[in-house]
Amino acid sequence: MTPSEYDAFEMRRAMKGLGTKENVLSEILGTRTNKEITALKNSFKEVYRETLEEDIKHDVSGNLENVLLSLCKATRSEDRKIDDGLAKSDAKALFEAGKNRIGTVCSVLIDILTNRSEAQLCKIFQYYGQFSKDGLAKDLQSELSGDFEDCMMTLVKVAWNKPAYFAEKLQHAMKGFGTNNDTLIRIIVSRSEIDLLKIMQEYKRMYGKTLQEAIQSETKGDYEKILLVLCGSP
Repeated sequence: MTPSEYDAFEMRRAMKGLGTKENVLSEILGTRTNKEITALKNSFKEVYRETLEEDIKHDVSGNLENVLLSLCKATRSEDRKIDDGLAKSDAKALFEAGKNRIGTVCSVLIDILTNRSEAQLCKIFQYYGQFSKDGLAKDLQSELSGDFEDCMMTLVKVAWNKPAYFAEKLQHAMKGFGTNNDTLIRIIVSRSEIDLLKIMQEYKRMYGKTLQEAIQSETKGDYEKILLVLCGSP
């Protein structure tokens, strides 16, 4: 498969059958560039004869549906230039929509987090600290819940440090009893030609061991060998 076909396959697999793996939808749409999302949508329609948006509407509802459909537009800013004034006003708007009122105006959160560039979001997060001592991440966790919270936190973490976000996902897939092999395979395969080296560096920094060591302790046989080869081990 091409990268876009593989993303389409994973999105389809997350939605078909009984139950929906919402975290997979949030991970893929929350971490891909506009170009990658457009290619994913084209592959999805070509292979499955349906639009990605139709499938999302069929399987997801409420605020999570709104944020995923907004990401599907593939129109978020990718400008590296930072608008300082806009960052200040957005930070205030986020605070007023959540922490500073009873009930959360989710449309404001969705609009800002799905339309601003990652560089712009980081500036917004810095200014947000002037309004709330806890910071946006903690405030979102206290205001939101469930799959919508997971999706919003994905956007925040990816803006701060995308490789660290994937490193954390890999750690969660391997810690505790049993291994989430679907997550392990999806991240290592989909990022192997993009930023897997950076993910491995973040993993070592965050968890004090190499990703290869973690894989060796969790997997075996040919499965272990192919994952290690993708990680660059001979």
